[in-house]
Amino acid sequence: MNHVMIDIETLGTNTNAPIASIGAVFFEPSTGITGARFYVRVDAENDELNGVVASVATLKWWLQQSREAQAELLASDAIPLWDALCKFDKFLTDNAVPEDLDLLQVWANSPTFDCSILRAAYARADLEGPLWKFWNERDCRTMVELGKVIGFNPKHDMPFRGERHNALADAVHQAQYVSHIWQHLTADKEPML
Repeated sequence: MNHVMIDIETLGTNTNAPIASIGAVFFEPSTGITGARFYVRVDAENDELNGVVASVATLKWWLQQSREAQAELLASDAIPLWDALCKFDKFLTDNAVPEDLDLLQVWANSPTFDCSILRAAYARADLEGPLWKFWNERDCRTMVELGKVIGFNPKHDMPFRGERHNALADAVHQAQYVSHIWQHLTADKEPML
């Protein structure tokens, strides 16, 4: 599989926002099959030393979420950002097929959010990365709009399994609806010249 869906949970919306968790799942949009999964809680408090800035509006938003989602922010097994990103890199290199990360298609609910914040986090952690090419970033929101055109609204038509605002559960859900729309758009289609 050379498609991976990523999702992050943060304590802000700017590129210098603290990351609370990273979730990812490899998937094949033409079949909907999912593969290897990744989840790590990040010690956002530790990242304060690197100049991250939490947002009061985002903190208020978190207070309106489920207790289960809030508990992820306070988990005792959270690890420093540097360790989390190194584990994420290992997950990507161990599971990308073909092993050439230049071909890895990275999906996010919005690359301008998830990928941009991750890119800034790699810089804060003094790590080279992210490992993927920016031109291979794909946007779920565009697929949602295409889904609406064909009469499928994943926000209403696809049941959510797991806990909303858990980075891995969100990534799996996004991979499922992207695959559903992809398959519908490519079913029995002849290539255009």
